[in-house]
Amino acid sequence: MKRLSTSFQQFFILASILLIAGNVTANCISTDSTFTRSICAGDTFYVGSHAHTQAGNYTDTLTNVGGCDSIVSLVLTVNPIPTVSLSWDTLISLQDLVWTSDSIPLWCTYALFQNQGLQLPDSFLLIGGKPSGGIYTGYGIHNNVYYPDSLNVTFNPDTITYTYVDSNGCRGWVINIIDIDICEGISQITDDNSITLYPSPAINQLYIKTENIQLETLSIYDVNGRAMYALPFKPEIDVSQLSSGIYFVEVKSSSLVARKRFVKM
Repeated sequence: MKRLSTSFQQFFILASILLIAGNVTANCISTDSTFTRSICAGDTFYVGSHAHTQAGNYTDTLTNVGGCDSIVSLVLTVNPIPTVSLSWDTLISLQDLVWTSDSIPLWCTYALFQNQGLQLPDSFLLIGGKPSGGIYTGYGIHNNVYYPDSLNVTFNPDTITYTYVDSNGCRGWVINIIDIDICEGISQITDDNSITLYPSPAINQLYIKTENIQLETLSIYDVNGRAMYALPFKPEIDVSQLSSGIYFVEVKSSSLVARKRFVKM
């Protein structure tokens, strides 16, 4: 048999490679695509393993099911989270709640205030969230109606969340508190200057000064209503083990409940 020349062999191999490559190229199906998407600020949009969080135009190269490169063009819009607020001013004006002198909204099962002649309702529709049309959630809330008399005193103060979803599907939320008490038989609820907390902010020790009041018990709650301390009253409290944040001191006598807020550094 006659031996093929080296140059002819190189030509034959090159031709074979081109033929194979041509077959592979012919079997590739282009799946290039362009699409537009939107997300909310703080969210992530994935194209394959590529993560996008900022608005812009992106081009990513992916491998399709046929093993071929596929070009994906993305136009991404990032919508802002709605600004949400929650105020109790309207409920105060409707006499569903009352302010304490420490600017904390208050509800109590026994609420015939001697200086106001006021009886607070057993339930009321929550309003004050802006933008309107959101949802209120928390203990004792059903269909945006608040039933504070259904709560246990251990939820004092009660944390209420207002959530609003805008037309882009972006969700904003805010929390606020209502100070509640199951206080049948207590003739007066006060938060006046007859009881003073100092220093605030407190680091290690918190002192309670009273004037002509014989107090019996003392409790400290965090902003979620969890009881941190519950003990017989004493004018000096070690708060060094508390985490930094806002807390509420509640002191009681046989005829009085008083609350004050302080900051722990």
